Amino acid sequence: ATGIFKNTNEILAITVLIAGLLMIKTRWLLGICTAIVLFTNPPGYEFEGVVLSDLKYQDRNFFGVLRVTDGMQDGVRVLLHGTTNHGTQPIIEGRELEQVSYYSRQSPYADVFSALDNIPGEQNVAVIGLGIGVMACYSHPNRHFDFYEIDPAVVEVAENKELFTYLSDCGSPYNILLGDGRLRIQEQPDASYDLITLDAFSSDNIPVHLLTREALEIYRQKLKPGGILALHISNNYLDLEPVLTVTAKEMGMTSLAKIGPPKKFVEGNDLPVYYAHLFMLTPPDYDTTTLREKGWSEGISYEDTKLWTDKYSNIFSVLGKKASLERLKTISEVESEDNVEAPEQSEDLPKEE
Repeated sequence: ATGIFKNTNEILAITVLIAGLLMIKTRWLLGICTAIVLFTNPPGYEFEGVVLSDLKYQDRNFFGVLRVTDGMQDGVRVLLHGTTNHGTQPIIEGRELEQVSYYSRQSPYADVFSALDNIPGEQNVAVIGLGIGVMACYSHPNRHFDFYEIDPAVVEVAENKELFTYLSDCGSPYNILLGDGRLRIQEQPDASYDLITLDAFSSDNIPVHLLTREALEIYRQKLKPGGILALHISNNYLDLEPVLTVTAKEMGMTSLAKIGPPKKFVEGNDLPVYYAHLFMLTPPDYDTTTLREKGWSEGISYEDTKLWTDKYSNIFSVLGKKASLERLKTISEVESEDNVEAPEQSEDLPKEE
């Protein structure tokens, strides 16, 4: 993107909307202004044109429209569910298995898997939310992955070697368990996993039932002693870190969070790499020294943050990005000292889940 507004339609839409807000007491005028905005700049209009410019796959089922396109950005293929990015893989020869977007080798996910690398013996990792299976590239001897995915079409695409190759070529043994992640993982024996990670919260419509106190208690039961629970909570609109921090305190667990990677890694990289916001829960006796040295810090919460349970949750209470903006400000200050600008996420690429 070359600027904030890409065409005259957007300028017109903003102008009309401002005029409408100035006349907010006259409801019928506000209604007309809103209609003009939607007519001149319909949601997804420009986005649809970009996606359809190089479409490789499209399917519709109960869960929505699934598309695979090479039209979002040069050098990558993207899996889209509606307008939500479910996975990005390079299609440049020789670089196909590089981990990009939120899952690069310098992302907080790299810290999480590095913490597992020193654990001897067989390792079992549960991933709730398959995407295109990029987690399988965090391979390690004797490490096995269980992917939980509710949408059968996502499974079909992720295992189609003509579309994506992370699962087929990264070398990690894996199983895919189809169905709701919370219900399916509850079927597993207790103390099964060294790591459980949830990657299902980046879309505009998050599955709240995966985030409640009761849900996190289920995940804890499925972790081995000393096991880690990590949640990818990057989101354009919702501030989930405070809710999770309160939940961790209620459960007597240690909470840590991090946003990364910094700009200095991205320099010279022509593939998309974005900030990832990860939240981790560990047992109280877990040694977090190495993680803290890598920039992880205690979870942020506020006085008015309430615990989410199966009986209570409030999406309106987490609108905004207060906690993540606090973390980004800290990173920007550190990078300013190093004379490095903070990275910008491409405006042409939708959020990834």
